[in-house]
Amino acid sequence: YEKACNSGYYFSCSFASELYAEKENYEMAMKLIQKGCDNNNYASCMELASLQDDQEKADELYQKASYLAHTECNKGGFGYCEMLGEMYQNGQNVMQDNKTAMKYYSKACDGKQATSCVALGFMLKELGNLQDAKEYFGRACDIGGLGGDRGCELYKELNN
Repeated sequence: YEKACNSGYYFSCSFASELYAEKENYEMAMKLIQKGCDNNNYASCMELASLQDDQEKADELYQKASYLAHTECNKGGFGYCEMLGEMYQNGQNVMQDNKTAMKYYSKACDGKQATSCVALGFMLKELGNLQDAKEYFGRACDIGGLGGDRGCELYKELNN
């Protein structure tokens, strides 16, 4: 991962950093994670922010990570849309906002992220909108893979 990080594949910097941290080489781990964040890697910025003692610096890094996630989501990176949905649903480094969370989960679901379809289905179910919840559970089931099996189970439950 380090070689990939140093070759411009900055998404691999956070993986390389984790390996160095496991070996207790924290200096190298921090260098790699900083490199990833400096080169606009979302995961590296989130990890770097979580390690900050200075809350102001941490907030700055979380804002950068949020900006990167929004940018990637808008470019069709549907996994980032799902992350944004989770952030807004749980109020992680953003103001908790279920309406915004649902918007991002919907966009991720449209991009075939089954776990987002399930998450949106749960939110709709909690609001009492069982028909739409069933639709999103069904979409997750149709997508399959991660979250798809759970979507099938929940769809069947609502049919009974």
